[in-house]
Amino acid sequence: MNYLHHYHAGNFADIFKHFVLLELIAFLQRKDTPLAMFDTHAGAGIYDLTATPSQKTGEWKGGIGKLWESKAPEWAALLSLVQSINDDGNLRLYPGSPFIMAEQLRLIDELTLCEVSDGPMKHLRYNFGNERRIHVHQRDGYEALVALLPPKTAKRALIHIDPPFEQDDYARLYDTIPKALHRFRQGVFAIWYPVKTHASALPFVNKMRKLVGDDEKVLNLSIMTGPENTLAMNGSGMLIINPPFGFAEHMKPRIAKLEKLLQQN
Repeated sequence: MNYLHHYHAGNFADIFKHFVLLELIAFLQRKDTPLAMFDTHAGAGIYDLTATPSQKTGEWKGGIGKLWESKAPEWAALLSLVQSINDDGNLRLYPGSPFIMAEQLRLIDELTLCEVSDGPMKHLRYNFGNERRIHVHQRDGYEALVALLPPKTAKRALIHIDPPFEQDDYARLYDTIPKALHRFRQGVFAIWYPVKTHASALPFVNKMRKLVGDDEKVLNLSIMTGPENTLAMNGSGMLIINPPFGFAEHMKPRIAKLEKLLQQN
């Protein structure tokens, strides 16, 4: 795949990913000790759903479009963030993971954003360049992750990894995750991945479990919103290494309800 954020912003996969991310942050912030957060493939931070890429695919209608209409309390945290950047009440902008994570920062937390592309980097620097608790790096996210761990300001970390899944991304994940765990074994890693069919996703999930070396420390969450199709992405997954205690039980009924809401025609 070549999953470019600006074409798919606000689609069902974004909703799933950002919902899980928000719930994970909330769980980790139950402790009053500092939390370092990392976003290795940050993207631009905010996306215009009226721009040509979003209009070309229209995928946001099956994602944030459905959530926006439902206004169910389960999605209140994500909806509140979306509403905060659409102050006229009309759905036009959608926040990416940098904005979502930045909005959750407490005074004791820090966020590191990594992005290699010039275009998204301009937006990141404009939106977050003057924030004391946010560090923006134009560098390869995999290389940065190994270089920047362990965090200097916290004993806990949440690392969000959301690559475009081009040809070498799987191989780079298999290479990077063991190195990152060696440097910071207790880090919580949240790795998003696309799903075409359940069978096609299994090799990645099983390989990651093998690399971690402890099945109990790997939580695999996923949804399917359409029929399995080897030619298109109809599902989305989040592989979480070192999930907080109780997170799996907390998420399972919520994921099931979200999957039902996001079902495609």
